[in-house]
Amino acid sequence: MKKEFLVLLFLGYALLNLSAQQTETNVSPDFTKLKEMYEKEKYEDCAFKAETMTMKDKFRSAPEPYLFLAMCNWRIHEIGGEQLETDYPKAYGDSFKYAGKFRKKDKKKKLFEEYKEFFDQLKDAGVRDAIDFYLSNNYRKAASTLKKVYKVVPESTAIKFSKGVCDIKANNLSEGGLWIKESSIELQKFAKDGNFEKDPATDEMLADAFVIYSDYLVEKSNADSARSTIRLGQALLGDHYKIEAQVDKLLN
Repeated sequence: MKKEFLVLLFLGYALLNLSAQQTETNVSPDFTKLKEMYEKEKYEDCAFKAETMTMKDKFRSAPEPYLFLAMCNWRIHEIGGEQLETDYPKAYGDSFKYAGKFRKKDKKKKLFEEYKEFFDQLKDAGVRDAIDFYLSNNYRKAASTLKKVYKVVPESTAIKFSKGVCDIKANNLSEGGLWIKESSIELQKFAKDGNFEKDPATDEMLADAFVIYSDYLVEKSNADSARSTIRLGQALLGDHYKIEAQVDKLLN
């Protein structure tokens, strides 16, 4: 009897522990209702409540309402359909807008880590948009898109550098030069330390950026800088076929 009691006690403890692990979250108790509505796929209700909370002084500086606003708008965009597209015509753009505001308020980055999969989805979508724009020679739109994406993932030096290159090609020389200068310092440090982390979402775009910018420098009679630029790309992206082709073109 005692043995059976101990077994039941152990099972009960295990179930409680498992339940606690499953419900563990960095979302503040003040925003549990938002989390519940989101998990029940009540995206419109969740977005409405979250937006209302951003207008209250008590919650104005809290990151959670902006997080759920971003995620709800993204899900609404994904679901689509005539009615939702009519009611929420800016859902796609709003998901980036609110995600950027969330990142500014998420000082400890614990919520970002908890919902990182969502932010990766936003980054992937935004980068694909930017690539489509610059492949169509719309560098101005590509730059504005990458600026929006960079607010969502300010850790990405690849996005920062690519945004600067698109600015340069859009003849926004002052801003583009600043973004390239800052990101190049960071990329050079990665190359020196050997700790650059490749990212399937941005590697292709970064390779394009190195090629486009080195070509631009050649056009501006700055061949030495062009060679330095493509060497940096080679140090970071190794044998990427676009980098290799540009190395052959400029260095051999």
